[in-house]
Amino acid sequence: MLKKILLAILILLIAGLAYLYLNKDKIARVAIEKSLPLIETSLLENLPGDVNRDDVKAVFDRIDVKVKEGKVDIMQMQTLLENFQQALKDQKVDEEEFHKVYAEIKKLAGD
Repeated sequence: MLKKILLAILILLIAGLAYLYLNKDKIARVAIEKSLPLIETSLLENLPGDVNRDDVKAVFDRIDVKVKEGKVDIMQMQTLLENFQQALKDQKVDEEEFHKVYAEIKKLAGD
């Protein structure tokens, strides 16, 4: 009885790992889709005077479309997320940090 339960658990574990492996790109894309609004809000709240709010929104609109179409390089997105995490260490995005993150976003958007 115990062997059957352990075997069933092992089979479920292997099936779960296989599912995660086969769908890793989809899972990563969903994570990216969920993080973009947070990044956009944080940048818009800390907008430097030399940057137009509508331009930032337009870049985020373009990148959102690219993410949904699966046309965003996951490795580039990882760089963006690392830069954003670094920018938020002190709970505020200063002008230099803004421009660093915004440059990454523009690059991802194809600008």
